[in-house]
Amino acid sequence: MIAQQLTGGFEGLYLANLLAASGMTLLLSLYLARHPELTVDPASARRHVTAGWFLVAPMAVALVLSFFVESGALWALLLLIPSQAIGSRVSRRQSGVTQPV
Repeated sequence: MIAQQLTGGFEGLYLANLLAASGMTLLLSLYLARHPELTVDPASARRHVTAGWFLVAPMAVALVLSFFVESGALWALLLLIPSQAIGSRVSRRQSGVTQPV
C-alpha cells in the first residue's frame, strides 16, 4: 500500500543505502584481514572478505539496474541467494575446509 504511493527514486536510495552498509562491512573485513593481530583467526577474516565481495556485487548490480529499470531492480536482489551460496563455497575452498556431502 505504501509502496504504491512512493515514486521518484526511493528504490535507488534504498539500494544505495544497502550497498553502502555492505561496502563498509567489506572495508572492515579487508582491514581485519590486513591486520591479523586484531583477530583470533586470520583465516576467518580472509573468508569474510571473499564472502563480502559476493554480497557487494549483486547489490551494485541492483543499484545500476535501478537507474534503468523502474521496478525490476528490487528483483535483482534475488541474486543474493545464489551469490551467497557461491561465495560460501568459494571461501571454504580458499581456506581448504571441505564439507562432507
